Amino acid sequence: MRVLFISNPRIGSAFPLVPLAWAMRSAGHDVLFGAAGDGLAVELAGLDVIDVLPGAGDRRIREAQRLADPESFASLTLPGAERPAAPADGFVPWALPEFLAVAHAWRPDLIVSDPAQTEGLLVAAALDVPIVLHGRGLLRTAGIPRAIRRLCRAFDDNGWDLPEHIRHIDVAPASILLSEPDGWPMRPVPYNGGGVLADWPREPSRRILLTLGTAPMGAHGSATVKRILTLAGRVDAEFVLALGDQAAAIPDALPRNVRSVGWVALSTILRSCAAVVHHGGAGTTLCALDAGVPQLVVPDGTEAVLHADAVVNRGCGLRCRPDELDEDVLTSLTGAAKFRANAAEVRAELAAMPAPADLVPRLAELAGTAAAARSASVAPPPQPVAFGA
Repeated sequence: MRVLFISNPRIGSAFPLVPLAWAMRSAGHDVLFGAAGDGLAVELAGLDVIDVLPGAGDRRIREAQRLADPESFASLTLPGAERPAAPADGFVPWALPEFLAVAHAWRPDLIVSDPAQTEGLLVAAALDVPIVLHGRGLLRTAGIPRAIRRLCRAFDDNGWDLPEHIRHIDVAPASILLSEPDGWPMRPVPYNGGGVLADWPREPSRRILLTLGTAPMGAHGSATVKRILTLAGRVDAEFVLALGDQAAAIPDALPRNVRSVGWVALSTILRSCAAVVHHGGAGTTLCALDAGVPQLVVPDGTEAVLHADAVVNRGCGLRCRPDELDEDVLTSLTGAAKFRANAAEVRAELAAMPAPADLVPRLAELAGTAAAARSASVAPPPQPVAFGA
């Protein structure tokens, strides 16, 4: 079976697809990624990837997405959210021809896509192949295809409808759901890249990790970093700043109990931490849950607010604004046994979920069923493709 993974240009959206891709590879299936920008980093996991937008950096791609149809995408509201979201991983009109060219040349039997990556649904519709929408946070994805169908004119421009065979993979543990289950459950095995391990994480410490994801750090993130640096000297803990490329903005002179490490695999460093402070990203939230570590979420964005509320409601941590971050908050985070106990419960719940390898037979069956249905019908001749927004 040939499986095409379609990712958006962000590491935080591409990396969650890697464990399932490797499960497919390990079962003998052929896997190819179609990605762009920072999403090309999946090659570091030993996976084949085609750059569908050569030379287009992440910043240019995001701006093109924003300009494609700002009014429509501003009206897309995430399930359970009070405010609308304008997803940065929305539709880029000039990306569709490239994704289609890759798909027509490679002829996949199945497509696996980020749920909000519009090109995944469009390519599946054009080729009449099944698609699996791979969740990456605590939100359910069943309503997303209908919203995209309503907002994206390329469906009507080409006479396409949603693919007949759509399935969903949900990676959120049942006790922390933001809505009812609507897909196949799968454990979100953390993948953050690898590296040579340092000695210091093995040293016992009351360690608090600060990470703000892989997206560029704005004013909100800068305010969080400044508060941590201001408070660090007054808190009995070691602070580790894992800020990736943004570590260059950190002052050279740090408090004695603060360490800046740049890029680090979260799934590795979190095992040695007493708590984590983060922005509410899907991957970071799930990675912390998988490690059984209490969380302080300083949410930046609509989806992050939902993740923060879910963490608080499950009793796995706290949330606050940057200006509310103080010594009492940090002390409560590391000192309350209930946070660690609840986080340990969720960790056990995650460990009991089906592994990516357990879903491979289901995916193969889905592709086989769709192929049999196609062979039993007479397909119309291919039509010229329009690439409007």
